[in-house]
Amino acid sequence: MTVKIQGLDELMQTINTLNQREILDPAMAKSLVHLQKIFRKQPRKARGAFSAMATPGQKRAFWAKVRSGEASVNGQGYVRTRRLRDGWTTHKRRNGTQGEIKNMVPYGTFVQGIGQQSFHNASKWQTVQKVAEEEADNILKFFEDEYAKYLEKNT
Repeated sequence: MTVKIQGLDELMQTINTLNQREILDPAMAKSLVHLQKIFRKQPRKARGAFSAMATPGQKRAFWAKVRSGEASVNGQGYVRTRRLRDGWTTHKRRNGTQGEIKNMVPYGTFVQGIGQQSFHNASKWQTVQKVAEEEADNILKFFEDEYAKYLEKNT
């Protein structure tokens, strides 16, 4: 799953003319941590959503995983492994102008990605696309604030 924040292009052009992209390192680090915290939030399961919305094939696949020991259940239903939550990693590169936040958990796209299943939507899992749209202004502000700090020190 890939996240792209829109709206940074104009600011990056300005920064590139200064040839001092490293001034953006703190903003990039802050942005990545900010997004990672949001992606790692696990909402409560919507009671009965899987039973009501899953296809017969999805239900068979789930119970096959329970039988094999790959998944487990208790009185509350599926016991979460926290693999998706813990799978979010960040990497800052190219002097503050590029950062990467990703999750390589194979089923992530069905929970937080473009292939999100209806029962995950019912549980209020946020997709990476929705988070990127909703947080774009906050991320842009991190970069603008860092640029303003730079200008204040150097003018």
